[in-house]
Amino acid sequence: MEEEKINFDYLRLVCWNLPVFVLTVNSEGKIYLVNDSLIKVLGYREEELVNQSVDLVFTEGGLVKEVFAKGILENYITIYLNKKGEKIPVVLNARLIKNNGVLGILFVAREIEELKQICQVYFPQVAKLVSLGELTASVAHELNNPLQVILGNIQLLVSELPRGEDSYVEAKEIEEAAQRCRRIVSNLLEFSRQKEYGFVSAEINKVIDQAIDLALHKMEISGIEIVRNYEKNLPSVPLSLAQIQEVFINILLNAVQAMPQGGRITISTSFMERSIPGRDSLGMKNENIQICFEDTGIGIEKKNLNRIFEPFFTTREKGTGLGLSVSYEIIRRHQGTIFAESEGLGKGAKFVIQLPVETRKKNG
Repeated sequence: MEEEKINFDYLRLVCWNLPVFVLTVNSEGKIYLVNDSLIKVLGYREEELVNQSVDLVFTEGGLVKEVFAKGILENYITIYLNKKGEKIPVVLNARLIKNNGVLGILFVAREIEELKQICQVYFPQVAKLVSLGELTASVAHELNNPLQVILGNIQLLVSELPRGEDSYVEAKEIEEAAQRCRRIVSNLLEFSRQKEYGFVSAEINKVIDQAIDLALHKMEISGIEIVRNYEKNLPSVPLSLAQIQEVFINILLNAVQAMPQGGRITISTSFMERSIPGRDSLGMKNENIQICFEDTGIGIEKKNLNRIFEPFFTTREKGTGLGLSVSYEIIRRHQGTIFAESEGLGKGAKFVIQLPVETRKKNG
């Protein structure tokens, strides 16, 4: 017993001196333990935090409930609030504390020092980006009107020309080009609308095609071949369309940059069904749509696979390191997962996204 007490005291001492922010909560969401690093940055005394609701520190509600439901939280960007009401940006990881049942949650966070510096440059650009979005939408609207006139007239001309003649073939090519322009303008309009997350039921294959249309010109001039391996008749997925397209376009453009001499992107979709552990007898299933983007580019070093979704991590000279971290957050808000695979440099990379359909219970 004495040895157990010594070991426990030693572990508390190690925890107290860790150079990261450590916080544990009990099953009721109340703070049980904090360490010295967290106390110093928050400006509270230890006794002011212990037994208080974790909402005293977190600015975002629902995190405790989410971890209890999922059992894990990884590289989540959030804000801590100190005693003075100042906001502290952190990257947060969490795990359940278990011992013959769930006892609570361990939260480990680190401050994003880089964010403090980059915000001085980044936030003044936000107004410019908003203006650019408005300009994009305005230009798209202006293009859309004459485009509809062109498309209407060329369709009328096609209907009057004899099939098989050169003039008919040329007119059909013009019609197809105009249809593609209309899709691009339509997608550009949708993408430029910065909305809050509004989920609608959507067909994932069509959403991917819309993202491809937006990035197609860049891929064509870069010598990139697109291969589509879509599973047919997939169930619809609840998506926030503008945000999920942002993820797809980001992955596509990253792949283009990884293939400066050209190459191939293979996009696959499939349905996945897995039993939920502990609920097999109830017939509970975890149903997901899986989307894979696989390129033939320069690949990713294995030591970087676990870091590429971290904010500000980049291996590119002019990269910001924000694209994939934003994508990670968007997928997380869709209750999905995203991860990367690569056999190393020169061997290409694969990005895998899994999005939940719904949890169903078998009849009977």
